[in-house]
Amino acid sequence: MDEMLSGAARTRYLLEVVPLRFYDFSRMDQFTSVQLADLCIENTKIAVNENGSVKESLLIFLDIGGQGSFFKLVAVTWHHDEEPILTGSRIFVEVLSVFRVLKKQDKISPSCPKFSSTKSR
Repeated sequence: MDEMLSGAARTRYLLEVVPLRFYDFSRMDQFTSVQLADLCIENTKIAVNENGSVKESLLIFLDIGGQGSFFKLVAVTWHHDEEPILTGSRIFVEVLSVFRVLKKQDKISPSCPKFSSTKSR
């Protein structure tokens, strides 16, 4: 993939790429990813602003949490230039808080482990 893609273009690329490659990146299929974004929009106050879409924020979250990428690297890779470390961590914390809201609303399956019981890196 071209590393020079903007965050929005990279999001579109990942959502339109071969399903197996998307799964390798996110550990879910494209349809589930779009459903998750819709669930977040419909049930929380996730910010949709000039810094990117909800889908992009979710993919950035997965890049940090699932791939183990550093905040600064993620911000640069996704072309969020203002204060890369703060931007990456802000997006990660925002998505994590959305998941906490969904968990409290019982929108996430009871089989999902509690946030306090997951292993730290």
